Amino acid sequence: MLGNNELEFLGLRGLLSSAMRKGESHRALEYAQRAYKIRPSTNWIQDTLLELQVENSEWKKAELLLKEIKRRGEAFESTTNRRRAILFIEQAKTSESSGKLSEAVRFSIRANSVYPEFVPAATIAARILGRAGKIRRAVKIIEKTWRVNPHPDLVRSIVMLFPEENPNDRRERFQRLDALKPGHAEGLVALIRAALDVRDLQTARKHLELLSLSNKEARVCSLWAELEDAQHGPGLAAREWLLKAASAPPDPSWNCKDCGR
Repeated sequence: MLGNNELEFLGLRGLLSSAMRKGESHRALEYAQRAYKIRPSTNWIQDTLLELQVENSEWKKAELLLKEIKRRGEAFESTTNRRRAILFIEQAKTSESSGKLSEAVRFSIRANSVYPEFVPAATIAARILGRAGKIRRAVKIIEKTWRVNPHPDLVRSIVMLFPEENPNDRRERFQRLDALKPGHAEGLVALIRAALDVRDLQTARKHLELLSLSNKEARVCSLWAELEDAQHGPGLAAREWLLKAASAPPDPSWNCKDCGR
């Protein structure tokens, strides 16, 4: 027979889920706080409570929650750092939307500092630093994250920082980025894109041949199609690569663990 606390926890879980579905954030937060008191070591309630505290801008309570979890030793260090980074990211967004750009810069830098491999922290920090005119600092943050976790979002962040850059200069920038993690697929994709943009088709082919040894994603097939079209015109080879792209594994993307979107 379940004890009273267990029954109460199960009831709160149902009420919490219902409140979140209805968008009743304050009510959901109340249920989450009560459920956390009963079973503070449960991962899903820790994540849900933190999410709701962030959503309701209860920053100090969220910081205390993370300190409690860390003190009890109930989460891996990487999990704790990710949660702290998320907390700083949301504070940076709130500060930015309130027109407090210097405060947003501080929070975004802290987010990247506590979890350098976390791509969302790096991209948000780069964007906010770019807005503040701190371009060199933004590039350093992207490079710092690239060293441990190359990702296409970091390439897009570099492009966003230099929107008027000519293709040759952008290519040199991608070459510097690739040199930080030589031979990584994301670096090769960036180099191929840059080579195609400056019509250096031989270099694009060389990089594509290397990339294709281990990567058959849709974007790689699409790059092959673009190369064949540029080098030989819209013929059979280009069409074959486009057909392969349609059935190839999808490109990397962020997906929700709960709903799959």
